[in-house]
Amino acid sequence: MKKCISCKKSISFYAKRCKICSNKSRIGIKMKINRFGKNNPNYKDGRTNKKYYCIDCGKQLSSCYTYLNKTKRCRKCCTIYLYKIQKLKAKGKYNSSWIDGRSFEPYTSKFTEQLKDQIRKRDNHKCRLCNKTQQQELINLKKKLSIHHIDYNKQNCKANNLITTCSKCNAKINFNRDYWFAYFTYLIEG
Repeated sequence: MKKCISCKKSISFYAKRCKICSNKSRIGIKMKINRFGKNNPNYKDGRTNKKYYCIDCGKQLSSCYTYLNKTKRCRKCCTIYLYKIQKLKAKGKYNSSWIDGRSFEPYTSKFTEQLKDQIRKRDNHKCRLCNKTQQQELINLKKKLSIHHIDYNKQNCKANNLITTCSKCNAKINFNRDYWFAYFTYLIEG
């Protein structure tokens, strides 16, 4: 009598496996005998038994994770490492908004509270982007509306270069400066 190559039960002479084992292999369930060690089709000289460890915390890694992760770090340490790299790249000249360190320049002595109040009054104490009033800004953030330099030059304090914005819009308009410069220039002239 012939035996099944997987479970060693008696089978007919023309088959290699019994009905149960052949059904399992047909639907994609691999037999345990073929999965581990030397019986694994991917086994190569014991290299599948090599162990990898995280270079930061020493935790053992699975071999498939080390294949995907070239840094040889566990998921937790890799996330922390990438966060630190991004944080370093966001500072100073690596920041996407960096323009020759202009943000560190001081404002001119002409940029006074009296000038700011004149600009706010000209703009009816409203943000020119979202129409948020100064009352709403005082209630929410306990501060007055911001005054923004349209050409991003702190030394240029002419009335046609200044515009009233809320804090949220003022933060938003520091990116894509060319667009906002053109937008506010059109808004002031029109």
